[in-house]
Amino acid sequence: METLGVQYVEFFISSLEQRDENGNPKYVEKEFVRITNPGGKDVAEREVQEKDKIAYMAQYKAFKDGVTYEGEGFKLRDCAFLTKSEIEMCVRAKIYTVEALAGVEENGMKALGLDAHTLRTKAENWIKSRSSADALVNQINALEKRLDAQSDLVNELQMTKGLLSEKDVQIKELNEKIQSLMEMEKNVESKGKK
Repeated sequence: METLGVQYVEFFISSLEQRDENGNPKYVEKEFVRITNPGGKDVAEREVQEKDKIAYMAQYKAFKDGVTYEGEGFKLRDCAFLTKSEIEMCVRAKIYTVEALAGVEENGMKALGLDAHTLRTKAENWIKSRSSADALVNQINALEKRLDAQSDLVNELQMTKGLLSEKDVQIKELNEKIQSLMEMEKNVESKGKK
């Protein structure tokens, strides 16, 4: 199967008929994987191999945990730019995330119907706007860090200014004491000369 866009991978259990040495049928449950290109009818289905467990680790873990895996990315059911019927149409085509919708190739567009190109364009525009918003958020975070650093510097300067003011007061007091002592010494000397 040719890989187109973001694939939908689903693990499931199925029973296989096996015959014993006498030819009697018995059924054994086995794990299978179904790989579908978004919007495509091209489906690969096979018994799970070790490489599948590694390549599709998140999907396999969800399967083992009994959870439906809808893919990595922003879920269509949580987005505001699609109507409920558009989301339902995407889900029927095994498309669960905005990223998967944006990655649908021409072969997969048929499953989305006449509005396929519009839906894909909406998803692409949403991703672009989100990356622009992410860039703005990063810039804001960087500015906030700089502001915090500057605020810390201002606080440090204010503390230093306060310490300097205290030193100025102490120096003034010491100068006054020195002046007082010098005057007392002069007074003592002038009384001693009389």
